[in-house]
Amino acid sequence: MSDDNKRRIRKAKALAEQAIDRVITMMASSDKDAGWDGTHPLGAFHEFQGHRPERSGFSGVDKAWEKTAVLNDWPEDFLKARDLLQSLRGSYQRAVIYDRLFRGYTRRVARDPFHPGQAVHIRWTDAAIAQEIGITEAAFRQRVSRGYRKLILQLDPGLTTRG
Repeated sequence: MSDDNKRRIRKAKALAEQAIDRVITMMASSDKDAGWDGTHPLGAFHEFQGHRPERSGFSGVDKAWEKTAVLNDWPEDFLKARDLLQSLRGSYQRAVIYDRLFRGYTRRVARDPFHPGQAVHIRWTDAAIAQEIGITEAAFRQRVSRGYRKLILQLDPGLTTRG
């Protein structure tokens, strides 16, 4: 692979990561940004007759596009980022978003049993992220890789990602 091709891949990957970051920003915007449409805890308590509902396995990422659509004043580059990620299949969307959201961050802090008073920072790993979204570690890695490859090729269509 030529140096120019490698440089173009790095540049396109950085643009893909920036697009994912923008979509995460859009998804994480508070209800104050678009008008509140949530359920009050008392309403949920009444609806489920005092019981906490079972987890559905639904990640919430699937509704990202609907949620961001009600936020009208996004700059054009954010809207382009949303459109770019929308072009991916849902499983690839989830993988690249979760990868970008969690990779390298602390999952939890635990006490070090050998050094009282010190904490051990447990980081998000591929296995932990895969477990969070309910797939195998190998499937997660494959979806992240393929998701980025598809984004990179959309950002730089003349690029070759192999050889």
